[in-house]
Amino acid sequence: MRTTDRQISSSAVLALLLSVVPSQADASELSAGISFGGIQAGTVTHLAVSPHGGISWRINGNILLGVHDLLSVVPPIQTGGAGVYNSTIAALGYGWKNG
Repeated sequence: MRTTDRQISSSAVLALLLSVVPSQADASELSAGISFGGIQAGTVTHLAVSPHGGISWRINGNILLGVHDLLSVVPPIQTGGAGVYNSTIAALGYGWKNG
């Protein structure tokens, strides 16, 4: 995919406008993806496929809640066989007028 100068200029103008115009935003975030890489199990590194997802939202006034989940699946193509590892993280945060 090729990025043209016009697209870069439009993005720069939009970023400038968003940084200059003061406004308050109520937003939620939803993210997801998949990763391929190694996972350390004991002393041996194994190939793992790791789908992950998360959501963050404002729950009350300035209090923010985020929940993220990571599932690592070790396929049975290696010595030691298959395996699954799951990690879920919940976080509370505080947002203020300028931050």
